[in-house]
Amino acid sequence: MKPMLPTILSACLSLCCTCASAAVALTTLPDRERVMIRFEDSGQVLVEEARTLTLDKGTNQIGFTWLGVDIDRSSIQLLGAGGVGFNVIRATYPPGQENSLGWEVSATAAGAAQVRISYLLQGISRELSYRAVVSEGKDPRLSLRVYQRLNNASGENYDAAALRAAFGDLRDSPLASGEIRQQLSARFLEVPFTKRYIYDPAKGERVMVDYVLSNSADGKLGKGLLPGAKMRIFQQTGQSEAFLGEDVAKPTPLGEEMVLHIGDSKDLTVRRAQLETRQEVVQRDSDGHVVLWHQLTDMRFEVENFTGDEKRIELDEHLDGEWDVANPLQLLEKRIAPEKYEEAKGEADPAGTLERKDADNLVIHLTVPAGRRVVLTCTLRRLNRH
Repeated sequence: MKPMLPTILSACLSLCCTCASAAVALTTLPDRERVMIRFEDSGQVLVEEARTLTLDKGTNQIGFTWLGVDIDRSSIQLLGAGGVGFNVIRATYPPGQENSLGWEVSATAAGAAQVRISYLLQGISRELSYRAVVSEGKDPRLSLRVYQRLNNASGENYDAAALRAAFGDLRDSPLASGEIRQQLSARFLEVPFTKRYIYDPAKGERVMVDYVLSNSADGKLGKGLLPGAKMRIFQQTGQSEAFLGEDVAKPTPLGEEMVLHIGDSKDLTVRRAQLETRQEVVQRDSDGHVVLWHQLTDMRFEVENFTGDEKRIELDEHLDGEWDVANPLQLLEKRIAPEKYEEAKGEADPAGTLERKDADNLVIHLTVPAGRRVVLTCTLRRLNRH
């Protein structure tokens, strides 16, 4: 595999120049002094090289050639970073040579110019993953580590490159051609999270358990966009760790929540029943036929908490068209025998709330005290049917 090579323009070309072009200096592109490899969210890899050119005053011709690697030629840019100032007059693309280009630059004086050459490179890939360990105790906290796995199949050796992922810190590391390297990209300790219980009949009859992290300073995160990647979650148990589950985290911008589904709950059970569906007439035609009505569906939800701690749960309902909710009633019960309950009189019964999440989704938020059952009845009204 051949590394990228600077172009030295052929001496025969300079001999063929006319008198009008004799003032054009031929500049050899020197070896790179530093390389930064940036992994973008789009999956593209941007390489930036630092080099120092020796320019003559006036017009200079610079060539750039690469061998054995796949560079997007249209993405190559030459920018000044210090030293002698210059302007890029034009870029030239030799016909039939897909692996080279040239720049004609005008320097304000003779001397050294620090430049940055950037381009998109194919063949280097990155895979991100998370590892979360939940601490013991009632106050939920977890440690979160972000790893990046780099695979250099570009054909180019980077003996000392600064690697910058779309998320994480800049670090210097060699990355040889054909090498696969795994690195710790970021680490967060004592990250608070909440455990969320969700019941969605469209996803099954079990109560799902989610861990919810806040991508913010208060949430001990908040350094930028959390990238989407596979998350493995473990429970700290003494000196060992027990595997809890895994999920694929979605990209999470600053200020938003990262939601991780880790499995189903045995702590809460939900029974959902449609009791009765009927019509509420809104309009009849001249012959007395019903032409517009509301469809009323009586619903009953029974949520039982088998633990010694209070739990909060979200009940999801998916509705179409125009709708609203009427006559919500809540009752707190206690179990007195198998499948037998009575009202828990005198006990605090936190009122549930109804949230119109969007045009098609209703979310019912319920708080269920330890060892109790909450029964909620309501009427779902679908409006203006015809």
